[in-house]
Amino acid sequence: MRHLRVAVVLLISAIPGFAGNNSGMHWKLESGAAWKEARDTAHPILVEVWADWCPPCRQMEREVWSDASVTEAANRFVQISIDVSRRDEGHIGGVTLGSHGLYTVNAVPTVLLLDPWGEILASTEGFVYPKDMGAMLAQIPADYSSVREQREALLSDRDNSRDLAAVGMLYQHNSSFSLANRYFKEALAAPGAKEDDRMREQLMFGMATNEIRLADWKAARKHLEAFRAAFPASSFLDQVLLGFVVVDVRQKKMKDAQQHAAELRTAFPGSKMVAEADRLLGERAK
Repeated sequence: MRHLRVAVVLLISAIPGFAGNNSGMHWKLESGAAWKEARDTAHPILVEVWADWCPPCRQMEREVWSDASVTEAANRFVQISIDVSRRDEGHIGGVTLGSHGLYTVNAVPTVLLLDPWGEILASTEGFVYPKDMGAMLAQIPADYSSVREQREALLSDRDNSRDLAAVGMLYQHNSSFSLANRYFKEALAAPGAKEDDRMREQLMFGMATNEIRLADWKAARKHLEAFRAAFPASSFLDQVLLGFVVVDVRQKKMKDAQQHAAELRTAFPGSKMVAEADRLLGERAK
């Protein structure tokens, strides 16, 4: 029995992410219990698909999953390890993601980030540098308990604009602007927003400001123009005009920036946005 125990310990210590490698990670085998833990605790899920014949997987273990900043961020997640070592390197096939079905794996390592209910939020294939992995992990909220009710409701009714918007706001508060806009866009397409002008106004404004934060100037301009056309008397209009100034300045369209700033001063002389527009123009002039 003693020899059997020693053999088991040696086998486990050879598995990436398991006891004995001092990586600081807390990997679990894929199981119903692991997925239930995520849902019960409202914690996000980190899945790594790896193989022992895969050099980049071993490099991830040495350089990424042992990096202190990565492990600190990753330990906010329920961590699931899926070993495909026995599969054909040329045809890995699908891996089971709890009750959410199969995910086709084209390369290893594959890293998936999911919300507690199994929705895939981000994925990578191949080796990822620690800095990039840390940034990828940081975009996912550590705790979804504030939107548990809404997220649970979306499992049976995905066309609820208010619930979609609530989840999007969680991502926006976490500075996960791309994920926020994914939900805002879906909320806008649902029946609720189509029938509620105020909700549609807030969602469209949120999308435009998120694009500015993402420095996607082309998308930001498109959303700002769409917002202004749809809501010409909005209480957000001074912020929208400032948004135009920001986009113009960043795209070096100074004539347009000056025109939008002049419109802002004329229409909203008492707005704090005027001073910010002047500051941007002043910085550009230096």
